[in-house]
Amino acid sequence: MRKTHLPGRSNVLSTNGIAATSQPLSSLEAISILKKGGNAIDAAIAASVVQSVIEPGSTGVGGDCFALISINGQKPVSVNGSGIAPKKASLDFFEKNNIKEIGLMSPHSVTIPGAVHAWYSMHQKFGKLDFEELFITAENYSRNGYPIHEVAAKSWNNNIDKIIKNESTRKIFSKNGKSYQYGELHKNIDLANTLKSIAKNGIKDFYDGYIAKDIVNSLNTIGGCHSIEDFQHQKTIMTDSIFNNFRSNKIHQCPPNGPGITVLIMMAILERFDFNKINPMSVDRFHLQAEATKLAFEIKEDLIGDPNFIDLDID
Repeated sequence: MRKTHLPGRSNVLSTNGIAATSQPLSSLEAISILKKGGNAIDAAIAASVVQSVIEPGSTGVGGDCFALISINGQKPVSVNGSGIAPKKASLDFFEKNNIKEIGLMSPHSVTIPGAVHAWYSMHQKFGKLDFEELFITAENYSRNGYPIHEVAAKSWNNNIDKIIKNESTRKIFSKNGKSYQYGELHKNIDLANTLKSIAKNGIKDFYDGYIAKDIVNSLNTIGGCHSIEDFQHQKTIMTDSIFNNFRSNKIHQCPPNGPGITVLIMMAILERFDFNKINPMSVDRFHLQAEATKLAFEIKEDLIGDPNFIDLDID
């Protein structure tokens, strides 16, 4: 327990359900869905959709999704909603076009969005409420406006130079060439219409309709090699989790190509140390965790990849 006479956050306790996100509006939406009779999968999807509106610099419908699901103590299921690369994005393509590196602002850094497909697939298998109900609040925020919180405002301002370089992002995410500020209301009507389409039609428009065509056209205009066929081939993969013991606890993660194995490596290293003898706020503790993290990420960068293309020894 924390020392209550010092500034800090108390633990959050609940008997029926709990949700945690980086935004209070998203957490409130998750709790609202639970109160309506939805289950944890419904709540997680609804919170993620709200996040895609109110924290656009961190997540969005153009991103990926990984999830671990365990219903009533059953064996955990890993959900891999990561996007595939365009079929044309081969080594031969890059060599022919004299492309020697792929920067963060390059269209070639953009994979096919996997999140929407994963939301729909998870809901089909595990959801309880109507799929459409999970999008109502997010669409409302996007169409009618939401207040920008402090962290999002700071990130927005730090990235304004990137935002104004592209015509679409400049129009939607800047105000007279400047970033939106803390406390201001931001609307995104195009996103509201996209969310409405996903809510009503599932993955149809997003992966094989006007939304997919719009994304492909936008990326191809700036040099991308994406196609509608790439969107049609996007899948959500559901498998067993990978896990490892940390003392008396079993930690589950999504298998590669997900990055979760990095956490298991970190915990396997840290299990060798007796933290009962180390002050939780000491330099020693932070140093050990930093070094374990560095080692785990070195292994990830050198050895871990997509098992469809390389041989991986998970053990």
